Formats: sequence, structure tokens, C-alpha cells
Amino acid sequence: MILKSIHLSILLLSLLAITACKKTEEQEIVNTPMSLKALPVSDIGNATVTFHGQIEKINTEPIREIGFILVEKTQSGGATNTEIVLDHKDVQDGTTINYTYTSKNVFDPDAGYYYQFYIKTANGYYASYPIHFNVDNITVSSPTDLKYNLGETILLKGNFSQFKEQYYLSINVPDGERLAFSLKDDNQTLAITLPKTGFVHGAKLAITLNKPLSGQQYMNSKQLAEVTIVAKINEPTRLRYAYNDIVELTGTGLPEYYVDGLFLLVGDQRIPYVGRSTHFGRMVDLSGPSFRFGYVNGRDSVIFSKPMLVEQPSGDDLLFSTASIHPGNSFSSYGVDMYKYFNLKIDQAFLGDKPVSATIGSDYRYSYISIPNDFPEGSYTLKLKGGVSEIVSTKTIEVKKLQWDKINKNDFYVGDTIQLSGNFNTDNAYVLEFKNTGISQYGFSKNQQLNIVVPKLAPGSHQIKVYYYTGTGAPVYAVQEKTINILLPTLERINPQSVYFENVISIEGHGLTAVHKFYIGNQEAFFHIDEGGKTGWLTIPPVLPSGKHIISMETGYGKVEAKMLLEVL
Repeated sequence: MILKSIHLSILLLSLLAITACKKTEEQEIVNTPMSLKALPVSDIGNATVTFHGQIEKINTEPIREIGFILVEKTQSGGATNTEIVLDHKDVQDGTTINYTYTSKNVFDPDAGYYYQFYIKTANGYYASYPIHFNVDNITVSSPTDLKYNLGETILLKGNFSQFKEQYYLSINVPDGERLAFSLKDDNQTLAITLPKTGFVHGAKLAITLNKPLSGQQYMNSKQLAEVTIVAKINEPTRLRYAYNDIVELTGTGLPEYYVDGLFLLVGDQRIPYVGRSTHFGRMVDLSGPSFRFGYVNGRDSVIFSKPMLVEQPSGDDLLFSTASIHPGNSFSSYGVDMYKYFNLKIDQAFLGDKPVSATIGSDYRYSYISIPNDFPEGSYTLKLKGGVSEIVSTKTIEVKKLQWDKINKNDFYVGDTIQLSGNFNTDNAYVLEFKNTGISQYGFSKNQQLNIVVPKLAPGSHQIKVYYYTGTGAPVYAVQEKTINILLPTLERINPQSVYFENVISIEGHGLTAVHKFYIGNQEAFFHIDEGGKTGWLTIPPVLPSGKHIISMETGYGKVEAKMLLEVL
């Protein structure tokens, strides 16, 4: 019994092992589909055509048959299928099958054709998408990669004897813009007129022959030539430009912005086309009063008959803010549009032949000219250069060292005006220095005069000097010095001379701004002094007794008594 059980167990295990092996052997292997591609036909003749089939991806299924299927669709709507079986051979991913087919009959130019590449395997059938083509004797022998302007007529050489009345030409696709054409030279020349608008430089136009047969025009179309549009620029009618003037270009096929292959010829340089409108001075760095102008479009190199001219500003228009200037100072010039001619940048500036610095103001109307501290005296014209512009003033400016030779008087009260006459520049700032006091007064000149108000100075003699600051902050003194005399304040008149308590009286005198306090008798009085120090008023103290009282003034340099008495009633 035990032995029998062992045999049965061994038998059972053997059966299980056999069963497992059979299941493994019978497991189905799954293949991915093949991927086939038909390529455009080539070498089309009256009755021959070459097909091209490509195996993009193959699988492990056994191949039974490889071939092509040709379908002819007639004008009446019928279809004829021809199967072309090729000898079987080993193929792999990327294999291309080329086959030249010869028809028993001449191909019908009014029929539509398509073909497919196929492979039959032991497990299935695989085919490419169909490739449509037409067969006719319409051929082009002249180059098919052409460059033309819009509106020009293309002359294609070839055989156009089979051209029929219902055929037409279009751009890119059968339902695109139709083209005017005519046949010449016994149908050996096809003259095609391009449209005048609608395309810009660089556009590719496929000239397509269309044969509208039974509504199957998409199957009965073929490209005769490809035309690249090249722009044409008209010769400018305006020839004279300032730096920031706008050059407006006209022509055909001009794009709005930059495009490859289109250049302007400016002087001796070739620069990219950047648009129909461009700033004259930004096209290229130029020198001289004129330069040639033209363009290159990849087919034509054109130089226009008349050169472009640089418009220069007039020297008569350049005016100065002052007739004279001191070394180290600056002045402004105006009257010329600095943006139009110089683009807000002056490269070089000269007084005569000596360099100076120049900057342009933010409002474009002024340029500011600064001259060095050691600039020699003399009369100079101003020259400005920048970009393509240059201007020389017809007016001159005098460079003179600071000098003054007159003073309105010698004796002054505090608050008086010192008036100096000399070669002071209009609206220039000057400083009047009172030597050894640490006190200076600023003022601005007008009409070659400098007016300075006398500050609070100690009575007595003071030596004065005048100077100005250069652009670098250094003071430059006039060589002239003068001694003046500062007087104590005086009270010349009171009104009224007889008053009641707490009344107000007006006062007149000189140098009253130097007064710190007023006294009536021994009582301090409230007061006010007008600007200039010559008039004011006093308030009578309420505690002041009746009678006549001396009016006195206290300054920082002692007490001064008036010549008259005030009577309090």
C-alpha cells in the first residue's frame, strides 16, 4: 500500500509538471502593430512612376507579402485598383522600398491617382496612408526656386502643351488667391503675374497648378514653382534729414519690423532693415554732408540715383544767454532744437578751436557750455558737434576776467545798497567780501552792475573785494579792491514831534536796521524798521512823563542820540 501510494504521488506530480509545461508553450505572444509610410512619388513619366515605401517600425509577425496598391480615379467617378506584389525580402526598422512602376497604358492627365504601401503577415494586413499624385506632361524646365517682387511677371520655361482651358493657377493651395497668367512661345513659356499686395519680404509662394475635375481639385493639383518674395524700396522723394528726423520708406513687400535678408545700404555700410520708419541718425554712424543710399534684398543691389543729405542747423539761430563770460563760468546757448539735430548728446564743443564741455538741457532747447578756469581772454564763436550734426555760431561771446571800476559812493549806512559797475555777466552770482570781518554778501548782476545791500557792519573803514565761483567750486577774485566807510545810524525826522501817551510816531533816518533798541528819555520804546533801514515807527511808552525827551538809539557799537526832542503832552 505504501509503495502504491508513492507511485501514485509520483504520477500525480509528473502530470502536474506536464500540464504546466503545456500552458507555458501555448501562451500567446502579442506583437505591436507595424508602422508604414508612403513617401511622395518621383520620376513621373507618361506611363512610369516611382513609389517609395518606408517601414517605420516592424514587429515579429512572419511577412507573407510586400507591395503597393495603385488606385486610379477617373473623371466619371470610377476607380481602378492595381496591386503590385514585390519579391519578399528581409526588412527592418527604417527600410525603404523603392519601385518604378510601368503602366500598360499612358497615364490619364485628367485622372486622379493615389497609392499605398502595404505588408501582409501571417497574422494581419498593414498599409500606409495614401499619397495622392497627378500624372501629366506639364513640366517646368527653368529653376523653380525663384525670387521676385510683388506685381512682377514670372516666365517659366517648360512643356505646357497639355494646359487646358479649365486649369488655373493659385498660390499655395487650390482655394488660395488665383494668379493671372498666359501661355507664350507655342506653349513653351508660362507667364505668371504675382499679386501686388498681401505678402512681405521672405514669404514663400507655391505656384500651384489646379485641374478642377469632378470636384476632386485637391487630388489634381501640383506645384510648378516656389517663389520667394523680395521687397522693393522706392527711391525717397525727400533727401535732406536732420539727425532725429524720421525716414519713411515706401515700396512693395515691406514688413513692419526687422526681417531676415533685407538690408539698407547707407554710405559704405550695410545695415539691417528694421521697419518702414526709422530715425535718420540711428541708421548708421555717418560723416560728411551726404552719402549714398540704397538696399539689398537677396536678389537686387540697388543704389538710388540721388544721395541723402545731412540737414545742418543754422549758425544764425544759435544765441547766447550773455554777451560775455568769465573763465571757469558757464553760459547757455539756445535757438536750436537739440533733440532734432543732436539727439540730446553733444560729442564735442569748442570756443574757437579750444575745447569746452557742453550738455543739453532736459527741455531740448538749451545747451549749457562750461569753460575751463584757465581759458584765455578773447572773442570766440561756438562750435557744437554730435551724431551727424555740426553747427558754428555766427555770433561771438567774449571771455573776460572779472573787472570792476566804479562804485556809487564811499560812505554807507547799514542797509544801503553798494552799486559796483564792471564787466559783470548778466544774472551771474557774485560775492562781495568785507575783508577781515568774516562777512560776505551774495548778489546777482544786471546790466553790468552788481548791487549788494550793506550788512550789519561795525562803523569805520572796510576793504571790499568781489569774486565768483567757478564750476569746480574755486573762488576767482577780481584784482580791484576798494575801501568804504560804514557810518553810525542817524535819526533825521520824527512825525509828529508832540504826542500824547501811547501814540505812535513815524521816524526817518539812515542805517536804522543796525539799531538794537530805541529809548525815549530813559524808557525803552517798542519799534519797527522797514526794509532798507530808512523808515519805521515808535510806540510812546505809557509811563513816560509829560515834557520833552531825547530819543536815542542803542547799537552794537555804542549809543547814538537824535538831534531832535519829542514832546509828550
